[in-house]
Order: sequence, then C-alpha cells, then structure tokens
Amino acid sequence: MYRSHVWRISTINLLIKLILFTAVLYVEQVLFPGLYQSIWPVIVTAIVLSGVGVTADLILVPPFGNLPALAMGWFGMTFIIWFVGLWYSSAAISLVTAWFMSTGLAPIEYILHRYILDSLVR
Repeated sequence: MYRSHVWRISTINLLIKLILFTAVLYVEQVLFPGLYQSIWPVIVTAIVLSGVGVTADLILVPPFGNLPALAMGWFGMTFIIWFVGLWYSSAAISLVTAWFMSTGLAPIEYILHRYILDSLVR
C-alpha cells in the first residue's frame, strides 16, 4: 500500500513539474528573449529539472521539511538550469541568469513540497 501511494504522489509530482516548469521556462524565454534560441532547450531543461526534482523531493522533503528542502532545491535548480544551458551553444544562460530563472520556479516547488508532505503524512 505504501509503495503504491508513494508511486502515485511521485507520478503526480512529475507531471505537474513537467508541465509547469516547461511553461515557466517558456514564459521566461518570451519575457527575456535570447535565453534560448528554440523550444528544445526549454523542454530538455524542464525534463532534467523534473527528473532530478522528483527524486530529490522524495529524499529531502520528508526529513528536512519544506523550506530547507526548497533552499537546497533552489541551488540545485540554479545549477541544473545553468549546466543544461551549457549543452546548447546558442543559449545565453549565465549563473546569475539561472539563479533568477530558478526563482521563477520556486513557488511551484513550495506548493509541491506542501503536497508531498501532506500526502505522506496521511
């Protein structure tokens, strides 16, 4: 029972992250043209962030709680956004830009951490 419950929570978490991270990164690209030259780096970044994020959420959120896990995730998202940006020669993602971009994703993470904590406590 517990394993299927965690699987369901993780699947919902993954789907929400994929959709919302892609949307937020795309909106950031529209607001600040030149970050990425096509939609593919946005999609790849969202996939990597979502995959790493779901795993990290299961490991970090239950023992540390929402805000410490959010702080750790913020730094992790910054590094991932910057690093994935390095894969694309046309992307203009500096470490500072990645930090600001991860700030746009932080509210999503905060809400999803609350969902995880509330769902696992039941």
